[in-house]
Amino acid sequence: MKTNKQTWLWIAAVMVMAGVMAAGCEKEHGRGGADDEEGGGGGNGKQLTKMTVVENGIVAMVAEIEWDGTEVGRLVVKEATQGGTLSDRGYAEPTYNRSGLIESILVHSNEYGMNQMTDLYYNGQQQVETIETGTHDIEIDYDNEGKISSITGDGESIDITWYGNNPSRISTAEGAIRLRWGTLDFPLNAVLKSVGIKEGLNCPTSITNAEGYTYTISYESQDNYPAVATISGIAGEGSVTQIYFEYSDGTGGQAPAPTSSYRIYFHAYNGEGGDVWDQNGHRNTELRCAAGSTLTIYATPNSGYYFSHWQDGNDDNPRVISVTGDAEYVAYFTPESGGGSDEGTMTINFNGTSWQPYSVDFHNYTYEKLHSKPRL
Repeated sequence: MKTNKQTWLWIAAVMVMAGVMAAGCEKEHGRGGADDEEGGGGGNGKQLTKMTVVENGIVAMVAEIEWDGTEVGRLVVKEATQGGTLSDRGYAEPTYNRSGLIESILVHSNEYGMNQMTDLYYNGQQQVETIETGTHDIEIDYDNEGKISSITGDGESIDITWYGNNPSRISTAEGAIRLRWGTLDFPLNAVLKSVGIKEGLNCPTSITNAEGYTYTISYESQDNYPAVATISGIAGEGSVTQIYFEYSDGTGGQAPAPTSSYRIYFHAYNGEGGDVWDQNGHRNTELRCAAGSTLTIYATPNSGYYFSHWQDGNDDNPRVISVTGDAEYVAYFTPESGGGSDEGTMTINFNGTSWQPYSVDFHNYTYEKLHSKPRL
């Protein structure tokens, strides 16, 4: 699973969902009144100001929340660069209606120099029923209890099944995602309260994707607010992703400082014939690795295949990588004799004077160590 370089857009999508959730939840006096004991968007003087995503010990991305009183003014997303600094990727900027609910979100991309406007439309119960992004519409339906039952857009539909106040199953055409929720010393609404939403959810402790793989989630808390969430496997099998939460009163988790790093992507050609693992159990994924570190990758063929070579002609297996820049490593696996198929064009190159073959080009790889009578 290769990391999406526009990951920050997903964070902007979270803001949209926050607007959806806010519409179905009771906000303190409509806009997070300061006299409410439970507090809201600053009602208790505590606001979420920063989220830092750390992949396998290395800072990958930071989201900073700028506040305008009790309302979120802007969400700025930054991505770690090769030199160990943070580069602005863009921002999401909401506007509000008279009831204090999000009515539109402007998403700006620094990379592409473009703006995307998303508009939210509400029903009589102040629930979001339509989201317009400029390219397509998203329709949201609710059950009799006011919970979201389905989200439809671009001809695709997501159905949500609830267990009490928590979604337990999210179904799509590709399969279902199952969630389990734990009773901890703080619920998820600790974070939601810090952005102005009173009612929230418990904390998910595991997510099982449509392929049956389960990501486990554990938490550390401070003052009954989440400080660190640790997720296994979400950035690739064997990976550990941590999300650090920081608040306006100085509490929360203390994320590590950004360091110089590069992205290393390893996988099988077309995803066929086998897998590529590293020494830490990551499989077929993209990792952010510290500059100057080493990584050992293993090409593991499936039954009926054998490892042939890497895309650059190297046939070491395992292969030790020195991390000096962004890189991709593609393993080619070949069916064993009598099994499967291996279509492609083979070109034999001859010496122009002696007319002896000196190399063979096949599957983007050049074989050069040939005898006068090559053994093909």
